[in-house]
Parts: sequence; C-alpha cells; structure tokens
Amino acid sequence: MGFHVDLKEFNEVLAKLQKDTSKTNNQLEQAQRALNGIIQADAMQGETGNAIVNDINNNQNTVVVGLKDTNELLIAEMAKTLQDFRSTTGESDENAVILEDALLQAQHKLSSLQPKKHEMDSRISNIYNSVNDVISLSMPKSQFDEKLVAASKELEDTIQKVKQFESKKA
Repeated sequence: MGFHVDLKEFNEVLAKLQKDTSKTNNQLEQAQRALNGIIQADAMQGETGNAIVNDINNNQNTVVVGLKDTNELLIAEMAKTLQDFRSTTGESDENAVILEDALLQAQHKLSSLQPKKHEMDSRISNIYNSVNDVISLSMPKSQFDEKLVAASKELEDTIQKVKQFESKKA
C-alpha cells in the first residue's frame, strides 16, 4: 500500500490540538499560579519550607513552562509540516485526499487508453479510405494524445511530489 494523505483529517487534528492545547495551557497557568501562591504565601518556614520553595522554583515551574512550550512547539511543527506539504506538492485544497494506489490505478487506465484509441483511429481511417472514391473525408483532428500525456504527467508529478515531501521528512 502506498501513501495516503488526507488533508481534511490533518486539518481537523491540528484544529483539535490547538483547541486542546489552549485548554491545557490555561490549566497549566492555573497550576503555575497556585504553585507561585504557595511561595508568596510565605507559609513555608525553615529548611523544609526552603526545600519546597526551591522544588517549586527549580522543578515544578520548570515542568509547567516546558509543557506549555512543548504544546506550542507541537502546534507550530504540525502547521509547518502542512505548509511544507502544500509548498512541495502544490496542493491547495483543504479537503484533498491523495492515495498513491488510486493515482497508480488511474495511470494504468490512462496508459491502456492509447492503444485502444489508435486502434479506433485505424478503423475509422480504413472506413474513410473505403469511401474515398465517393467522397473525400479527412480524419478529424484530436488532442487526445496530448491530453492523455498531460494527464499521465500530472499523476506522475503528484506521486513524485508527495514522495519528495516524504523524503524531506524522513
């Protein structure tokens, strides 16, 4: 199974993370204020009090700040990953779903169309030639081959761009 990219799902996860992080950071700030309240209350006396104050200052508050920073860093990293994906692949649709297997199947189907088209063109040409002594007909112009090549190239480019993105993130 090849790659599977669901930008709608990624955006939903990012939005949920942002919402949850906001709530979590508010709770962490409350915890930090409560810890600082213990220090400011000056209720802790003696060596035990100093040890508790030092633990709050050196450990507890540091953990709270670290958790808040980690939450913000995670959001920033996810947003950067999304932006990197968009700039690498050129994909701008917020709801895009890109499946390598589906792209490869489409490529295969497109490649099987060209021989069929050429066979039909040959048959039509034979028919035109058979009535040529009665009426002069010429084959209609078609951009089928050019459009087929362009569509196949677009599919291949999409696959390569997603793989290029994956290799940058590895």
